Amino acid sequence: MAPASENLFERLSDDLVTKILDRRLWCPLDWDANKAQERVRLELVCKRFQHLVRTSRSFEWDFTLAPESQAVFLSYVLPSLADLRHLERVALYLKADESFLTFLLLLIPQALGTLKEVHLFLEDESEHYEELYVDWDIVFRLLQACVHLTILDINLWDSWVRTPSKTLTFAKPLQSFPSLHVLYLYGFAVPSTGFEQFIQSFPSLQSLELHRADSELKAAMPSSIKKVFFWGAGIAGLDLENPERAQVPESLEMLLRIVRSKCARLKECALYKLDHLFERDVANRKAFVNMPGSLQLLVDLLEPEQPFSDSTVTALLLEKLSSEPAVYQTLGRVPEHLERLVSSMIQIGESGDEESCGKLARVLQAVLYCEGVNQGLLASLPGCVQNLVAFALRQTASVYVSEIADVSFEVLASLAATSEDGRQEALATESLETLLERLRLANVPGLFEGLVDALDDNSVRVQREAVRVLVDLAESSVTDGGNDLRAIAAVPGCLEKLVELLGSEDLDAQLNAAQALRNLAIDDGLAKAIAEVPECLQTLFDLLQDEATDCEEVDVQRAAAWALYNLACDAGTRKAVAGVDGAVECLASLLDDAYQDLVEPAVALLGQLASDPEGRRSIVSVSPPCLGVLHELLSSEAATVREHAAWVFHGLAEDGELRESVARLPGIFEKLAGLLTSGSTDLAKEAVKALRNLSAGVVGRRAIAAEAGAVQKLDSLSKAGELEEVRAAAAEILRNLAGGPSVEESAARGAHGEGSGTVGLDFRGFAVEQSEIQERGVRGGGRLEEEDGRGRASADSRTKWRRSARRAPRQQLAGNRVRGTRTLTVSRTYGAQSAAFSTPMCRTAHLRSGREVRAQKAKRRDIDVALKHTLLVSALSRAACLQRL
Repeated sequence: MAPASENLFERLSDDLVTKILDRRLWCPLDWDANKAQERVRLELVCKRFQHLVRTSRSFEWDFTLAPESQAVFLSYVLPSLADLRHLERVALYLKADESFLTFLLLLIPQALGTLKEVHLFLEDESEHYEELYVDWDIVFRLLQACVHLTILDINLWDSWVRTPSKTLTFAKPLQSFPSLHVLYLYGFAVPSTGFEQFIQSFPSLQSLELHRADSELKAAMPSSIKKVFFWGAGIAGLDLENPERAQVPESLEMLLRIVRSKCARLKECALYKLDHLFERDVANRKAFVNMPGSLQLLVDLLEPEQPFSDSTVTALLLEKLSSEPAVYQTLGRVPEHLERLVSSMIQIGESGDEESCGKLARVLQAVLYCEGVNQGLLASLPGCVQNLVAFALRQTASVYVSEIADVSFEVLASLAATSEDGRQEALATESLETLLERLRLANVPGLFEGLVDALDDNSVRVQREAVRVLVDLAESSVTDGGNDLRAIAAVPGCLEKLVELLGSEDLDAQLNAAQALRNLAIDDGLAKAIAEVPECLQTLFDLLQDEATDCEEVDVQRAAAWALYNLACDAGTRKAVAGVDGAVECLASLLDDAYQDLVEPAVALLGQLASDPEGRRSIVSVSPPCLGVLHELLSSEAATVREHAAWVFHGLAEDGELRESVARLPGIFEKLAGLLTSGSTDLAKEAVKALRNLSAGVVGRRAIAAEAGAVQKLDSLSKAGELEEVRAAAAEILRNLAGGPSVEESAARGAHGEGSGTVGLDFRGFAVEQSEIQERGVRGGGRLEEEDGRGRASADSRTKWRRSARRAPRQQLAGNRVRGTRTLTVSRTYGAQSAAFSTPMCRTAHLRSGREVRAQKAKRRDIDVALKHTLLVSALSRAACLQRL
């Protein structure tokens, strides 16, 4: 191992070290390196490096980086002119000014016998080369003296692509360049009259590039020529070795290297030259695409940090390249490329550049329809879809109608379809909502995130549009089973943003936010999550308490009330709603709303609150009292209002303490009984439920029995009601009427149904066959239990009731009502045997002796036979199914 102090470079020969150093000293296509600074730094390493750098065969100097570059050059070169005699390659980057010829005369004469390669890059920010006096005759004759010169490249970089900056004319014909193989003269043209004489000065020329001054050149080329390319309005070329690349310049690689540079002005010029090439010939597009890293370079230019002009020109280039399959295959294969395309399209679109935004959109569409693979890739990137949806909303909601909105619409249509026909169908949709609904049905991720992002946009119009679309999608999700409701609410910040929008100054935004919460609250789990959002319930009630001055404000209040109604459907959330300060008072004040639009949701929400004990007490104790208003609403012209009012009384009558207060309301039973035959199944259902609860009390039973036609209506409902629950409730009311003054009083009765204050009914004269009892039942099924000393057996039954016309004195029925149960007592003489059966509505029944039955009949002779007949039929029509005894 060598000692630590030994310089390992000392082991290398000078020729090898020089080749290593040349890799740093000669890189004419590296436009970011500080050529002069790098050269001086290498000399400062050691004396050997200084000597080798000074005698190097390569020389590069950039005069454009700083104003002092010229002075530094002179102080560096003048003391060591003799070292320049070994030069073989020279590359100078100069400003097109008077000092240009001075530097050439300082360098070139020193290496006339060794110089092989010369690159001159001239910049002129004024773009007026013709105004600059440069004797190009002297320049060419100076270079002509380099007998071994093989490559000459003079580039007037700021020259226009279509027109040359300088037309070369020579006072005397040029002498021969015997060794020159490559001649690149960008920005120069030779008139057709002198072109033949000019080209004959290069007998060994193999590759030529220059501007064409005339539309047609017929001069004969040297026999050694292999490649010719003419810049201009219409490019033309010749390539004997590869005809397909005839119109592809050899300087294409140089352009790519310049685009990679950090110099914004040079990069912009290079991009415009590439645009010119891509526009003229497909071969240039293919050649560029096949160059390693070319597409990645263009995508990188779309970064937000890049100058805006680069992004716009890059969009133009990508659009022209998108016709090449390799382009959309390559771009679609890398997720980062798709994300960059989407973000750049949005950035350019929001800046107002419709043309460039449209170009990137067309690139995206070309990428998406690459064999259907890239479409799925983009759809799997939630960030892309999210940004696209938010962008489309912003553009659609814009005051100014522009093509950018159509662009965003087209890209989303590409995601919503799997084929070109599908895309056209999606484009034919009339609105953004319809298109987003297609995305929802296609389960494209990021859709809801994009909508939620737009909820806190700076524009109220965008907020309004976003929440309106959320409302529509939530409604569609409900019809499809509600699977997407949780997905919408699961977006971070969604519920909080919706609640915040309830306080927006824009009425439409308030309305849409309330409607969105209403739709989301259909799901019980989401209802809890919404109620837990800080200030949500209070904000909704605040909206109801605001005084509405026009129909739009009423619409907001109506949506808020229905949102609270949906929230109260969940038992846990219902308590939170009822616990809001002034909640019931607020709802009570809406019952006589002048617009009548808020009456229905208010009374419906009171019906929800009446389902809980705390809510019932709040409704009854509210000041001013609202029971009278609810009572009047039973006669409302709106059927839904009557239905919800009956629902409130149904809930209030569940409470034994409040039941009698409700029953003493004047005319309550008349109105409820009238709803039984209103023709509406929903009305009948709520009315009969309210009457069922009221019939559990003494006052309620007496009032129902006294109401004209009430028993007949209940009997009819128990037999022919459309809903099972209506038939069951009507039958239960009839059994309550037959059971005694109250359920509470009958709780003290004994095993045979006889208790204090019992008014039992003896259905004298209506005997029932044992077989008919077996066939009697309810659709819900019955349960039979027998006691014969061997234990208890049970079985289910689903038989129909039929009433016998034959009298059977040995068999009797009596009906009682015990707390929590409905009891029918069926008697038959079996000697020593007795049996018992029960159903959901008939918990126990005992067979008793004929003597006991006759004794009970004697106590109840004053009962009206017709009423007992009706009650018997109604009670038995709702009893549980029996099996044969």
